[in-house]
Amino acid sequence: MNNNYDELYNKFVDNELTNKELEKINELMESDEKFRIGLKTHKFVHNSLFDIPLVQAPLEITSKIMGQIASSLSDKYKKHYFFRVILAIFGISFLISITMFVMYSVNIPNSSESFGFLELIKPYTKNIIQQISKMLKSDLVKSISGLFSFIILLIFYFTINEHKNFKDRISQF
Repeated sequence: MNNNYDELYNKFVDNELTNKELEKINELMESDEKFRIGLKTHKFVHNSLFDIPLVQAPLEITSKIMGQIASSLSDKYKKHYFFRVILAIFGISFLISITMFVMYSVNIPNSSESFGFLELIKPYTKNIIQQISKMLKSDLVKSISGLFSFIILLIFYFTINEHKNFKDRISQF
């Protein structure tokens, strides 16, 4: 029954009582001395808590705490941009190769300026594209690209695995 009293005490000080609960409190106040003392004590504690002065936290407490957490982490968890740089290099080379392909495959009629520019750079880039095409046909390049693909897959696997481990460590707190 004491558990019900605690619930009634809390509802009473928070002004969340229904009419039925209010009637029950009135009956208990008249009949049960233990309930009456408990309710008075609960009201006193509740009112005393509001009299305690509040202390304001320093303005930059969050950044200080996060700085201490970050400094305590080992280098293993700090950001490394190697993977991002590799992806950027691959992306840029992909864009360059697409641009060169478009330059040779699309004829631009009625545009003398663009066409003149393409005609101007065509002798220089034509030789480069032929050399790249020959290189891509060799078995050595195929082996190296397969090795790079394997390494990239391993990087993805270890990155995802480390992320899962990190999330597990965070969820332990």
